[in-house]
Amino acid sequence: MTQLFVIMGGNMGRNKSELRFDGAETLDVFLLLPEADAGIEGVGVGGGEERGVPDRAGRAVAVPGARPAVRRLDSKSVAVVKAQAAPRRSRGRSPRQHKRVKYSTVEIRAQETSKGGVKYEAILAEPAVQTPPKRNTSPLRAPKSTVPLEEKLKAAEERRLSFEANKIAQLAAQMEKIEIIAKKREEEVSKRKEALDKKIGNAVEKREAHITSVKEKAKEQVEKQAEKAEILAKKSEEEASKKKEALEKKIESALEKREAHINSVKEKVKDHLKKGEETRQNLDKQADEMNQALQESLKKAAEQREDNIKKMLERLQERDRRAELVRQNKERLSSSFSDNQQETASSG
Repeated sequence: MTQLFVIMGGNMGRNKSELRFDGAETLDVFLLLPEADAGIEGVGVGGGEERGVPDRAGRAVAVPGARPAVRRLDSKSVAVVKAQAAPRRSRGRSPRQHKRVKYSTVEIRAQETSKGGVKYEAILAEPAVQTPPKRNTSPLRAPKSTVPLEEKLKAAEERRLSFEANKIAQLAAQMEKIEIIAKKREEEVSKRKEALDKKIGNAVEKREAHITSVKEKAKEQVEKQAEKAEILAKKSEEEASKKKEALEKKIESALEKREAHINSVKEKVKDHLKKGEETRQNLDKQADEMNQALQESLKKAAEQREDNIKKMLERLQERDRRAELVRQNKERLSSSFSDNQQETASSG
């Protein structure tokens, strides 16, 4: 009889289930169960290493520090279990039938028993019998021949001589081919050399003719350019003389204008200096007057300040005198009040 204990958690909780069997073997399963209608996939078995379970996006989530998903199932059978959680059922409906997922070694039955809870049943199959691999057999040795050693050596010598004769014949044939190819190459080289000499002679003749024609054309162009240069030189000399005369006239007129401008500027400077001297004298007078007025205002301000200080001192003295009178009155009143209290106390 197989028993399955499932501890269900809240939203996306990590739950631990134990499958207990009669054979004192324990099957430990770690499941990651989301809310009712989420799928469960990737529960691993065997190994002894950490196994992962998928999240909502289908990615594997590692369970750190957990034991193997299925341990000590048996020594030869290892299985991967996939289960689909039943969707949430509404009230008033009959529970859905369980779904069966069959594998070669493990069968899982899942059935929704209550809201948000799933019951699993695990059925283990018989372990598969594996035949041991066959051993590789070494090949048998060939039987020893009865042919004597001298005959073998003689046959080997004959084979060697025939091989050398064949090799010499092949080399002779190759040498004949090489000589034929060398003769053909020499003939082709001589033909190409003759054709090249002819081409070079024709090219030299054409080059000399071209050089002579180019020299004649260059001589004609040089003569034409010399004539043009003489004509341009005469024209440039005439233009230079005309420009020189015009420039001398401009320089003379500019010098006259410059002297006249200098004289007018000198007169303006003299007038400006005179006006500046007059303005300086006027400014000196105004400065003296302002200094006198400032001294008088300073004297008046000092006198007024002394008067204000005296008035403030008198006010302070008057305030101190009044404060002294008030203090004396308070003392009198306090003494009279204390006397009255003593009298009332004695009379009472």
